[in-house]
Amino acid sequence: MPHTKDVLVACGTYPPAWGGLEIMALEHIKQLKNQNFNLSLLTSSNSELKKKASEENFNVLPILSKKNKIKSINKLRKFLKKTNIKIIHTHYSHDLWIIVPALLLAGSKTKLYLTKHMASGIPKKDIFHKFLYNRVNRIFAVSNFIKQNIL
Repeated sequence: MPHTKDVLVACGTYPPAWGGLEIMALEHIKQLKNQNFNLSLLTSSNSELKKKASEENFNVLPILSKKNKIKSINKLRKFLKKTNIKIIHTHYSHDLWIIVPALLLAGSKTKLYLTKHMASGIPKKDIFHKFLYNRVNRIFAVSNFIKQNIL
């Protein structure tokens, strides 16, 4: 029997978003489930991704909120404290503003991965972005263009 790890896949996009980013996150959890990973999906409460993942009977944690990040951080911190999550893999860099503080406050050594699907026109060299990205263990780029944007 394959070794099972607890994984939290995150993608906190908000309605009416249903495009490549959300589809890839859903496909990601399907593939992990097929490989005997114990997983949950961290997303926003009224997202299309939440609806589709729930329809497929995935464990969904609808706690990401654009309006109340502090509440989201606290909910995720509590979840991390009571579970044995080994990996968090987010598909949306904006989720780092919730995930990184929650990991810090939970005292968690959980590995944090980010898949970058979209380039950013915003420089990420300020102290806040350095704080966030220094906690990320690995970044995956979906194209050479995105890789160059990250670098």
